[in-house]
Amino acid sequence: MDKNVDLYKSRKALKVFLKANRRKKKIRRRYLGFLRHKKIIKVNENFTRDYLKPKFRGNKYTLFQKKPEYNDVIQFLIPRYKKFSEINLPKNEDGKLIVPKTFSISENSEESMYFLKRLFHCLFTEKPKLILIDYAICEYLDVDASACMDLILDGFIKYYNRCINKGHKVKIDRILPINFADKPNISDVLFSIGAYKNVKNFETIKNPNANFLAFNLRIGDNQHDKKGVLKEIHETEIVDYVIDCLAISGHELNPIAEANLSKVVGEVMANAEEHSNFRYRYAIGYFVKPNKINNGLGVFKLSIFNFGQTIYESFSKNENSNSEIVKKMADLSMKYTQDGLFKKAKYEEETLWTLYSLQEGVTSLKDWKRGKGTIRFIDRFFKLKGDDCSDNISKLTLISGNSKIIFDGTYPLKEIVKGNNSKPMQVMTFNNSGDISEVPNEKFVTFVPPTFPGTLITAKICLTNKNII
Repeated sequence: MDKNVDLYKSRKALKVFLKANRRKKKIRRRYLGFLRHKKIIKVNENFTRDYLKPKFRGNKYTLFQKKPEYNDVIQFLIPRYKKFSEINLPKNEDGKLIVPKTFSISENSEESMYFLKRLFHCLFTEKPKLILIDYAICEYLDVDASACMDLILDGFIKYYNRCINKGHKVKIDRILPINFADKPNISDVLFSIGAYKNVKNFETIKNPNANFLAFNLRIGDNQHDKKGVLKEIHETEIVDYVIDCLAISGHELNPIAEANLSKVVGEVMANAEEHSNFRYRYAIGYFVKPNKINNGLGVFKLSIFNFGQTIYESFSKNENSNSEIVKKMADLSMKYTQDGLFKKAKYEEETLWTLYSLQEGVTSLKDWKRGKGTIRFIDRFFKLKGDDCSDNISKLTLISGNSKIIFDGTYPLKEIVKGNNSKPMQVMTFNNSGDISEVPNEKFVTFVPPTFPGTLITAKICLTNKNII
């Protein structure tokens, strides 16, 4: 009896062994087939745009479509985002991002650009599974920083969705904004012109008690709008928007102010599109309702920006740039160097060239009929403001690369004449002499450590009674 039991167990063990061996051989054949299939795909990869990429899991392999690409904005920012700020990224990223007290690139560049740097790094590396955007200490959410954040979020979220649809794993589980519900000034922006509006496409009931009226993000595309039709549409929409906002307080722009506003917007958009090597241009803004602080008329804020080459790069690194202007800039840089006027991290060559580019007759393009656009919209800005004096509210901020220039009326435009037969030229030198070869006031023209990968122009205008009928 014991012998029969032992014989039965040995036969059963043999069957189990043979079955396991057959299974191993079957898996081996499948794996070899997988390797052959992978080799074929690698050979034909150049001929198939969206080929199937296999992955071997367990005893079988599955086919996954090629991983999708990032959109143009994310692809452009990937090699540049670490220069957003000089502050080092944390070694162990926990994914909890604290929005600065003043989240504004034009008014709080250092903290705002560092926040964007951390946000981009978390989304790109996908290390933290949960990303929390915490508004606990945030008191002011500006349109420029909000729009940049929304473009980054929108680009990555759409990329994640495409990955999931093609069978690829996404490590990030959730992106969650917190601690904003009890802050009307923050939540109103998020739902009106911020992430919930631009990324989530939420349509919420407008808060009648909100202190501002939103002008939603407009995107220009110079590849599909070469005749400038969309630019003119956006320009008209902005002017109509300001007119509608003023109508709330029973006012309307006079014809001169309306023409100035239209020209300011048009010139800023033209500069943003024509001097950039990136296809998109963005415009976003809001109108603060009338109150005692803003003369009972209201404050209009508009940000127009683009990614791509900075103003400095358009002269220094562009092979098609105006060689005569570049030579003049280089000579001026040499003079500053010899006189010891450059101050590291305060006033460097990039800042000098950016300031020089604003002067009349200066253009990065070889067409000498141009070169008046920047100085012209500065002039129109002051005229739109109603006077040439500083009012502690109105200002125009230009940020390009590491250069930051602020116009608030303290230093108005000046006309200078070079030579006996020369025509007067308009200059903005930010010093009392009106001479570009002398150092400007560093309060208004400065080198900033955060690098904005493009050009950002933010106009904040407190309308005066001179502009109102």
